[in-house]
Amino acid sequence: MTDVELLNQHRNGSDSAFADLVRRHLTWVYGLARRRLGDAHLAEDVAQAVFVLLHRKSPQFTADRAMMSWLYKTARYASDSAARGERRRQQRESKVAMSRPEAAAPQEPAEWQQLAPLLDELIGRLPRADREAILLRYYRDLSLAEVAAEIGVTPDAARKRVERGVEKLRQLAAEKGASVSVAGLAAGLATFVRIPPPAGLVATATVVATAPAGSAMAASTAAIVKGALTMMTTTKLTFVSFAAVAIVLIGGVISGAVWLLPDGQTDSNNVQTPTTAPTTVPAPAAASPPVQYDATGPFPRVAPFAGIRWRGEVPEVQVNGTWYELVAIDDLRVNQIISFQKSSRDPLWRKHFGEDMVEVLSHMHHPIGDTINLQVRTLDANKTVTMLQNVPMTHENREALMVMPASDQTVLFSAIRWQDAVPQVQINGTWYELVSVEREPARRLVDSAKSAYGDDWQNQFQKNLMDVLKHKSNRPIYWADLQLRTLDNNEQVMLTIQVPQPN
Repeated sequence: MTDVELLNQHRNGSDSAFADLVRRHLTWVYGLARRRLGDAHLAEDVAQAVFVLLHRKSPQFTADRAMMSWLYKTARYASDSAARGERRRQQRESKVAMSRPEAAAPQEPAEWQQLAPLLDELIGRLPRADREAILLRYYRDLSLAEVAAEIGVTPDAARKRVERGVEKLRQLAAEKGASVSVAGLAAGLATFVRIPPPAGLVATATVVATAPAGSAMAASTAAIVKGALTMMTTTKLTFVSFAAVAIVLIGGVISGAVWLLPDGQTDSNNVQTPTTAPTTVPAPAAASPPVQYDATGPFPRVAPFAGIRWRGEVPEVQVNGTWYELVAIDDLRVNQIISFQKSSRDPLWRKHFGEDMVEVLSHMHHPIGDTINLQVRTLDANKTVTMLQNVPMTHENREALMVMPASDQTVLFSAIRWQDAVPQVQINGTWYELVSVEREPARRLVDSAKSAYGDDWQNQFQKNLMDVLKHKSNRPIYWADLQLRTLDNNEQVMLTIQVPQPN
């Protein structure tokens, strides 16, 4: 019986059909989470969350391969949600939970150990047809004849498609510095992708997923479900937002509308003809054709600039060691991209501007490849506009984006005042009651300040706030999620603020 048929039976009330689905897919879902998180217990929570989402959303699928793609993306969302939650958690799970035995994984060769952390990201970069073939053959563990029947081709064509997918995957791995042969990659996919889950997880995942609405669920699993749903919703909203923005932009082109500014003034975001010769920064070493990504993702986390900072709503970017004002990306003006980002991610649009560049431009019907052209303006007195051509989109740049410009200040708020022991903070000229910072309740932060600084705790509260949070989370904090409450009507407000870094 096919996956789609089992899911249809489950919609009609058959929990045993859902248990069969869990049994079929649990090993690879658990294996994906285990590879991405490196934690067997978190991987169990992720696996449960994936099947909770399958039960709750119960999507309509036209074929098993569509269901495989949905489960694969959902497993990645859930894994990313778990990783974020783990970074913010003050303590790991209890000693009792940590003492549970982990399922033994097969002994992995060195080349597979090098590839495993990258595998699922790289599979997401494959063209859809190749990705589906890899998922069906190795994740779902179907024979070539079964893969052929599922995708509607001959067994020989299915074999060629799988081989082509493996070769493309090997090439992507080589670009990331992971050297593996085609034979070694195929053997690794067949042997190590599916990791046996702990005994009893099939039953547990089935019970948790099919429990009536409102039933108790482990807090860790519930948090992963919530985070994954947020990511899935954000992706859908991006499509809807693009449709609205596209209509406006197309309408503007058709009507021939222009913005008229006073004499001598120019729109700082407007695309201008470069006044200097194009500069290549730096030219890619290989002349391979660019990889294109369709609007369904998942998208690689790469970026063309090594740093980004903001002057109001004007982005300044660092390319090849030099800071510029960003004017346009290829033929898209920065203000177009910002408008799209605001409509789909407000108020987090600045945070995701550089990190999700491939996804953003793909949804704006402007897919990009391995390199990109940037139109920029120098920051000197001449404000020269120039074109930086063939700037590489690299994973290293995406990591470096989180390195924010240094500052002598480490404060988050322009002012702070106290109502008894309750902090009220001023942000962008507006006063709020501070509820939490990075999910740490303000009252706990106040208690910590009192304990550490005695009578001087109010003066030291803001100055040392980020050091306290960094110590609690054991990681640098470049962006802070603030939960606030308005003073006039007690409405909850969520803001994400860039944290200045000390010199």
